[in-house]
Amino acid sequence: MGLLMYGLKYLESENNTGEKILRRELKAHGVRFAWAVVVVWFSANLLSQALYMGINGGPYDASAMLSSLGAWYWVLLILELSIWVLFGLLVLTRIKEGRTVRKQREENLSSRVEIPPITRPIIDNR
Repeated sequence: MGLLMYGLKYLESENNTGEKILRRELKAHGVRFAWAVVVVWFSANLLSQALYMGINGGPYDASAMLSSLGAWYWVLLILELSIWVLFGLLVLTRIKEGRTVRKQREENLSSRVEIPPITRPIIDNR
């Protein structure tokens, strides 16, 4: 539904920047979705570990868990590594955008034109 709405925004745009707006909106939704994936994954791991420790009194036994997974171990390992890579890319993107915004602010401040103060005109009545 959201993609359809953004497509309609593109079609209704009067100028040629509609495509840029659509790309920016879709990128923003993709970044939000990626952060949601990372947060859900982290929260699930944290709650799972807390529940296991609450029931058994200690953390997971990594070697027993990995041996019980068998061939699925590699699938889950690749999935977890891809989430870590996604998290790293999101953090690097956030840092890069922060630097870009900071640089733009500095450029905006340095390019301001100074307006001289208003002075009253002096009228001579001679």
